Amino acid sequence: MEHPRVGDWMRRAGLSPTPAPSRQVDAAVRQTSPDDRWLIADAVRALQRTPPTGAVEDATARELLFYWAAWQSAMGAAVAN
Repeated sequence: MEHPRVGDWMRRAGLSPTPAPSRQVDAAVRQTSPDDRWLIADAVRALQRTPPTGAVEDATARELLFYWAAWQSAMGAAVAN
């Protein structure tokens, strides 16, 4: 949203970015397999071992895992249909 083009596109599309609820982000972090070949196993394990710190980098990493899990879920559902 901070990028001028992305923010402008989202406003034109009538979208408003909202952060994912923290309980859903936490659940996604816990459930993500560190063995996923597309993820860095040590980074996933580190996030799973530590509580959220509130730092921007930590929150971003946790949200990326949340969106990764959502995408994986959507793709699994699409393949099943």
